[in-house]
Amino acid sequence: MKTSILITKDVKQIMFTPESDAEREALKYISPNDEIHTVIKTGVFSDKPEVFGADVYECQGGYYRAQEQKDSVMFVLTPKKKPHVKTL
Repeated sequence: MKTSILITKDVKQIMFTPESDAEREALKYISPNDEIHTVIKTGVFSDKPEVFGADVYECQGGYYRAQEQKDSVMFVLTPKKKPHVKTL
C-alpha cells in the first residue's frame, strides 16, 4: 500500500492508495461514520488490540521480530457519537 503524507502550515493529510485487491478490501473498513483522531503510543507488535507501536523486521533466521518504536503514530477510528436528542 502506498502511503503519502502532506504536512503544511495549514493542512495535514495522509493518503492510503491500495495496490492489491486485499488492500482495497482493507480500506473499506474505514468509513465516513468513523471518528478519527491520533494518539502516540509505545508497545510491541501483537495481535492484541491494546498493544501497538512497533517496528517489525525479519531477522537472520527468517522469523519476524518486533522492536519497540516510541514515536509511532497510530490513527484511531471509532464510531462517531450520535448527538443526544432531547424528547419532550
